Amino acid sequence: FLAPFLFFSVGGLPFAWFYRFINTADAMIGYRSEIFEYFGKFAARLDDVLNWVPARLAAVIILLAAGLCRLDIVNAFNVLRKQHSQTSSPNAGWTMATTAGALNVMWEKKGSYRLEGGQKLPQPEKIQSALQLIRVSLIISLLFCGGLIIIHARFF
Repeated sequence: FLAPFLFFSVGGLPFAWFYRFINTADAMIGYRSEIFEYFGKFAARLDDVLNWVPARLAAVIILLAAGLCRLDIVNAFNVLRKQHSQTSSPNAGWTMATTAGALNVMWEKKGSYRLEGGQKLPQPEKIQSALQLIRVSLIISLLFCGGLIIIHARFF
């Protein structure tokens, strides 16, 4: 949820619309198919570029939220640092590794990646901690983007 807010904060509706267009194009045709192969590759790569900063910023926000939620911030940082590159996406691993570490769980997609923030896959008792982490991350994201809007309005 951070990326669309961030693009809106920086460039208003045109930037937010552009971001959502590329993100949706990646989701719809970003995978290989004969019909859309070149446009799909372009959409997928452009989506990777557009999400480069938001993914890393979101990881920092999740670290802050983990600290505020009294989750395992040290493990979150260590898992982020060591395992963020284990997913096929250049961006997805940043937030996934951070949350795995904060919640002390393992995220796994068999045959694709395994992020070891803990010994076990998530159990039902982790749901409340995960929801709290998401809520606090959202609030921090909104405050950050709101600050950018204020700065942008004041100085530009």
